[in-house]
Amino acid sequence: CMERWPGIRLFVVDIDGPRHRGFTCFRKIHDRDSGTPAIILASDVNSDVSGLLTDSTVVLRKPFPMVALGRMVAKMLEAGDSASR
Repeated sequence: CMERWPGIRLFVVDIDGPRHRGFTCFRKIHDRDSGTPAIILASDVNSDVSGLLTDSTVVLRKPFPMVALGRMVAKMLEAGDSASR
């Protein structure tokens, strides 16, 4: 996943997709660099997901208003920028 975009600052993944591709991609990123901030979009948070949560990973439960996603993205990017200073 990350090989294509090495400068990624935030990962947003919907894990409810067909064949769990989003979840598989997130697991690969987490295994490689668990410090990469992530927003997981999910209708249900099961034990598979909760085992991957870190300080830099949040779950946004579906359904949600788009403004909530926008605010979460801004908040996490700002936190990442502050941490890198």
